[in-house]
Amino acid sequence: MTTRATPRSGTLAAPAAPPRPVSPLGGAIEDAQATTLSWLSVDGATGYVAEVARDRLFQRIVVTVPTGAANQVTLNDMLSAGTTLYWRVRAQTRNGETRWSPYGRFVAGSDSQYAAYRRQEEGRKQAKKRDQESAREKRTGEDSILPFYQRPDRVPSDSDVKLAIALFVIPIVFIVIAYVIGRIAIA
Repeated sequence: MTTRATPRSGTLAAPAAPPRPVSPLGGAIEDAQATTLSWLSVDGATGYVAEVARDRLFQRIVVTVPTGAANQVTLNDMLSAGTTLYWRVRAQTRNGETRWSPYGRFVAGSDSQYAAYRRQEEGRKQAKKRDQESAREKRTGEDSILPFYQRPDRVPSDSDVKLAIALFVIPIVFIVIAYVIGRIAIA
């Protein structure tokens, strides 16, 4: 990608960074009948072009789709089930086209593969949520054995503050009295 002179200023404009793929990534199984590719928008983009290929070098292109200004496209009935595919996107700006984005990888699955994958992903999300709730409960349990003034979730009341002061001051008073009595006894 070369930089181009803008007609108004005569200065060279730096090419925009390419869009960043959002979904699907990492070998996710997608419905071959309706796969949606999405990416982060590029400022000043007037349109995008998405490509899907059978290889990550994009030498065996399956489909090239201009998407207009939208930052996602749904490929309806364009992909063969059971195939690992790679996709990328680039933006069109008033200064020209960006580089191609890094590629995303996914599997165009059959309806049953897609449904099984979604159930598995939902199970993972629920397990993660349970783990987070368990950790939160554990922290809450640990906090409950802490004195109120050390708990991050509790604002002490006036009576709590008075009690804390009393619990802190009374032992000090006894220590001072014992010291004074000890000094008097020595003298």
